[in-house]
Amino acid sequence: MSFVLLGILNSQAAQGGVEPLGPGVAGYFLGGESSGGTVSTIDKFAFPSETRTTLASGMVTASQRHRSNANSGVAGYSSTGNLGSNIEKLFFSTDSSSTLATTLSLSRSLSSGAANSGTAGYWFAGNAFPTTYDVVSKINYASDITSTSNPVIRLRRAHTSAASKDDKAYVAGGQMDGGTSIDGSIEKYTFPTDTPSALAGTLSDAGTRRQLAGMADDQVAAYIGGGRTTAAVDKITFSTDTVSSTTSLSAGKFSLAGMANSQVAGYFGGSNLFVSTVERFAFPSDTRSTLATGLSVGRGDLSALSNQGS
Repeated sequence: MSFVLLGILNSQAAQGGVEPLGPGVAGYFLGGESSGGTVSTIDKFAFPSETRTTLASGMVTASQRHRSNANSGVAGYSSTGNLGSNIEKLFFSTDSSSTLATTLSLSRSLSSGAANSGTAGYWFAGNAFPTTYDVVSKINYASDITSTSNPVIRLRRAHTSAASKDDKAYVAGGQMDGGTSIDGSIEKYTFPTDTPSALAGTLSDAGTRRQLAGMADDQVAAYIGGGRTTAAVDKITFSTDTVSSTTSLSAGKFSLAGMANSQVAGYFGGSNLFVSTVERFAFPSDTRSTLATGLSVGRGDLSALSNQGS
């Protein structure tokens, strides 16, 4: 492609209201629980080829029920789950992990993770059985120092999060103490003030939406997929904060994870029953297909993140 044509395409994209981006680099599925127990495996899916490699060095600590977020172009961050408070940093330049000196403000599992792109990562709510929390932990990407941020409105565990490129994350679904599903409620967590507010819209199949997953076409919409007995996928449009149903998963799934190559496709991988399938949702059509190559180890209760490049 000529530089002249490339310039024309970039100009057209900008005029259409979508900031042109460089291609995403890779997405990662980390840890989880397999039929053989908790694993430290990290599978890397290169963009745009969607080919998988399994990293020679996985997570420092085998983890399940942990959550992740990413500073694209630099590193990914994962809690160690299983009621741990440690944070592991996955360096994108070397695909190697180390444990940070800093920790989460509270030991917990079944939280959710999202990022204010290039600025900070967040872990929302979670639980240390039998107590469910509203606490939010925040890591400053420039310093790798953690702090406690404003709490979310509702006590939640087994919920999910997904964030826009610049100004907000959605915290959706989950359950309360006693295992009762929250009624599909969604909160908006606005950056950089870290202010929570309730959305008017709710998730479909509300009574089933726990142990679900989120991912985002980060300038367009968030996608919330799966739950205890549902294949539903809901789409939350960033410009309007409106919720709609879109193409469903191939089957009801829970304990899955989601990540995305923005402006190209989003991916939901793994689930209960230790499946290895990765389902692809093309943007903006939201058409679903299944990758020819799935996870190296079928597993659930895993986490995921993506490197969108610098």
